[in-house]
Amino acid sequence: MTIKNISYKINMSNNFLMKMNYILPIQISIAQIPVNSILWILMNNTRQILINNMRQILVSNMQQILISSTQQILINTMHKILTSSIQQIIINIMQQI
Repeated sequence: MTIKNISYKINMSNNFLMKMNYILPIQISIAQIPVNSILWILMNNTRQILINNMRQILVSNMQQILISSTQQILINTMHKILTSSIQQIIINIMQQI
């Protein structure tokens, strides 16, 4: 099954260009492409778009996880530093007493 009817309609609508001595840069060869090939191309393109979207979502999620992990590591490190500092201050106070 081909789409010759669509090609014919496109050719008819482009007749005014030919009358004005325009040369159509692309010959309409879509009539030779079977519909199932066009559907396959559309499905393949759609699949590629979905893959790209999923990749972007995954990268974004991974970045968010890394940011959260880094924040948690910084919080834990600051907590240890503060705890150690407080302990050192208490030890110094106790030694002075």
